[in-house]
Amino acid sequence: MGSGTVLQCRACNHEQTFFFGIGMRHGMMLFGNMDDAKVIADLVKDADVITEAKALIHEKNAKINPSDGAGNSLYMCPSCETVHDRFYFRISHDDGVFEPTYSCPHCQGRLTKLPDYRNIPVEDIRCSSCQEKGTLIESGVINWD
Repeated sequence: MGSGTVLQCRACNHEQTFFFGIGMRHGMMLFGNMDDAKVIADLVKDADVITEAKALIHEKNAKINPSDGAGNSLYMCPSCETVHDRFYFRISHDDGVFEPTYSCPHCQGRLTKLPDYRNIPVEDIRCSSCQEKGTLIESGVINWD
């Protein structure tokens, strides 16, 4: 079961929802017999990551290893200090291992995967809408399948 949180900005009232882990649909895709390229295309929203992962799958005998922590994860942009959830996965292939790199939709900086979202104080995160820091509060918790 996956989880999530809703953060709301006290300055501009913007809400942002973040999902973590994997739900039943993800689990069936990752642990079932579905083609890895189709799994990536369905779960990843970044065209460059999809293209690179599909190429590795088709050209380098690559496979997703679901036990390597595949699932929705929280990423932070070190440049503008906004957070984003993205699908994390690792692909083992003939020449090594591939992990996705994502760009910040606001400033195009490289997003850094955070090890554990529960240890990130919301005071350290900027609102992705108004860019104010220290204005976010957790306004909801989500359990999802």
